[in-house]
Parts: sequence; structure tokens; C-alpha cells
Amino acid sequence: MFNRILVPVDGSDEAARAVAVAVLEAQHQRPPAEVTLVNVIPPIPMAKAIPGGLDYLRRCLPDLEEDRRNEARGIVAEASRPLQEQGILVHTVVLEGHPAEAILNYAREQSQDLIVMGSRGLTGTSEFLLGSVSNAVVHHAGCAVLIVR
Repeated sequence: MFNRILVPVDGSDEAARAVAVAVLEAQHQRPPAEVTLVNVIPPIPMAKAIPGGLDYLRRCLPDLEEDRRNEARGIVAEASRPLQEQGILVHTVVLEGHPAEAILNYAREQSQDLIVMGSRGLTGTSEFLLGSVSNAVVHHAGCAVLIVR
């Protein structure tokens, strides 16, 4: 039923629990589903408030973007270990943009069957039941979504 599972990860405990659920779901499928772990690098919030914006930041902090990419690569690499240990085919992807939008676009473009994600990430969003990213994904995804608390 689910051949392609997408799991957004951000290094949070809830994302780690989502990976654990994705392992179980992937193993339950015959043949085992493939899992893609994705980390989204969001825009720098202060870029719009600074004269010159993102271009200015890139000139002043040339390593900032590469540091953010390296951190994202480390997050998906760490999250991929439980999948690799279970022999599940896992792909890791780093995207840039607004997290919910990037996750939804990737899921649609790559024909994902299921998105497994935590209800809240590292941002500490205190919305009533779901964080803003998981809320947007639940409401706009073109595939099944499983929220892990």
C-alpha cells in the first residue's frame, strides 16, 4: 500500500519518533517500502529586515549557508541510521525554503504515498494540537499523512 514514505526530520525527539514509526511501516510493506528523509533549511528570518537582505548576509557571513547545509546533512545522516540498520532503502534530501511548502512540493513531485512526521519540531510552536508545519502538511498533502506524537 505504501511504497514510498517521506519523513521530514529536524533533529527533534518527535522527528526521531516519526523515523521509528516509518521503520515499522516500511517493514510492514511487501516488498519493504523505501523511505526518504528530508530536512528543510528555512529562509533566514532577519534577511528581510536588514538593508541589502540576503545578499548582504551572504557577503558578510560567507560560510553561513554552507554551515546550514552541513547541519542539515548531519541531521538526515543521523536520522538514517535506524533505517540502514534494518536494511531499509533510505534516501536523504536537503531542501531549502519554507518547510511546509517544501515538504508538500517534494511529496507531490516525487509521488510519495505517505508522509510520517512529528506533531511539532524544534521551533517550539505552541499551536493548539499541531505545529504550523505539520498542520499545513495535514491540510494540504495529496497523500496519506501520519502524525506521530
